[in-house]
Amino acid sequence: MLAALRYRIVSAMFHQPRLLRAAAGALRRHAALSSALGVAAGINAVRAMLSQETRFSHGHYPAVMPGGPFLIGLPSGPVHAAKRQCLQGLLPRRELLVAASARALDALVGELRARTGVRDPLRFDLVDDYMVPLVWNALRLTYDERAEPVTEVDRELVQAARWLGAQLLIGAAATPAVQQRALRSARQLSIAFDDAMSGAPSDFGFDARWLRAVPARTERLRDAIGLMWVGHPSVTQAGVLMMQELLARPEEYARLIEATARVGGTAADMPPHHRELLRAHVLELLRFRPPFPLLGRLVAQPTQLPSGASGQSGPADGAVAEAIHVKAGACIAMTLGALFDPAAQHEDPRRYVPGRHFHHEEDRLLMFGTGPRRCIAGDQVVEVLVTALHGLLCLGLVPAASGASASKAPLRQARRCSFDGPIIVHMPMTTAR
Repeated sequence: MLAALRYRIVSAMFHQPRLLRAAAGALRRHAALSSALGVAAGINAVRAMLSQETRFSHGHYPAVMPGGPFLIGLPSGPVHAAKRQCLQGLLPRRELLVAASARALDALVGELRARTGVRDPLRFDLVDDYMVPLVWNALRLTYDERAEPVTEVDRELVQAARWLGAQLLIGAAATPAVQQRALRSARQLSIAFDDAMSGAPSDFGFDARWLRAVPARTERLRDAIGLMWVGHPSVTQAGVLMMQELLARPEEYARLIEATARVGGTAADMPPHHRELLRAHVLELLRFRPPFPLLGRLVAQPTQLPSGASGQSGPADGAVAEAIHVKAGACIAMTLGALFDPAAQHEDPRRYVPGRHFHHEEDRLLMFGTGPRRCIAGDQVVEVLVTALHGLLCLGLVPAASGASASKAPLRQARRCSFDGPIIVHMPMTTAR
């Protein structure tokens, strides 16, 4: 019972951004509190934790990776560096991903609109009916040029990837039943990959680059499935979190609908300036609701972190700021807290400012980590989310029955999200007609 209660509490914390921001503010002001709790929330402390692998190890990850070893489960060193470089080379180029996600979106929107009559509101689930097939197809079309967009994806494989990906969030707090489900999911993905490699019809698609870069079958299985269960659920969840934050800002949402209406056309025809506008909004929305607000690390021996309590980006003139004293054991880096640290940026972090200016440019993507082990696909994730946002804005552009401007017909959220642990599994949506 205690394990189940802990699991529910930890899972719920990922969806309390306001509470986490308030806690981060208190931790930044009181280094002693940060020391006692083993939590870092300031930009300097978080950057140090995520950048200094020798002092702050991610060595606990293999224990929460039932899908088998993958890049993030490898210890830092030459092997990790070589594998990271290899996978970065296999990631889709920006222009290919933009084109693939646009093709996927156009097919998906057409299917959604075909479901209802002209006068009926469009009802769909943001997770199952939109983000899941969009992300799945964007990757398929990138790695398999012969593929065509499909609106019905393999739900069982998607769920298997989802339960494996959830382990990165929930870690050791998962109950035995949840951990067993993840193990079954790992076996399911491995079987699906084996079937694909034997020539059976499959949504797994690999071009010649994969075969050249990863000739060993076992390693290729590990890398392909790893990218799937690490990446697919994260992008899907990021899209849902992004829309939760945007729908809580109706004025911003209305302005984006108007901007999208002026652009018109399909996702493939989106002009660069509009894509950059949406990209700025995606990053700001994820700053408020990052997919990984908390990241755990292991400390082998007691150490210190800069508290940043002075509000500066670092100690001035060699002065030593009050330090956070970290005990040996587990500690937590609050990326959400660092993204709201005034010392990290020029503008007031409490304001919604798309295109805000950070003192260090790399902090713009801090929601995907930082340092030598940051997410290798942060830019790719953002590009898919830009396409997803464009499509949702277009779905809201339906003339209102009253004759009001289309920009005044906002997308209504039923606000009946369903959760399974830390994962949002359903979010009903309705477009006004």
